[in-house]
Amino acid sequence: LWSYNQWQEAGPLTQEKTVILPKGMGVREIADYLQQEGVIHRAEWFLLWSVLTKQHSDLKAGEYAFPEHISARDAAQMIAQGK
Repeated sequence: LWSYNQWQEAGPLTQEKTVILPKGMGVREIADYLQQEGVIHRAEWFLLWSVLTKQHSDLKAGEYAFPEHISARDAAQMIAQGK
């Protein structure tokens, strides 16, 4: 339950940030990169919940403008939908 709350809580971004996810990145690399860029709090929760929700195989390369305080869940949905 605690990890699920981490998945959907507001993220650390204080302003919109554009991040480019290169082609060929796996879910672990994406999770680590999003944490490094300050989009999400913990790569481990992004990795765990994107696998449990089966979004991990739908994550797409591209340029993403993440709004401030986006949750890890919403970031994964954005990347899976290619928005």
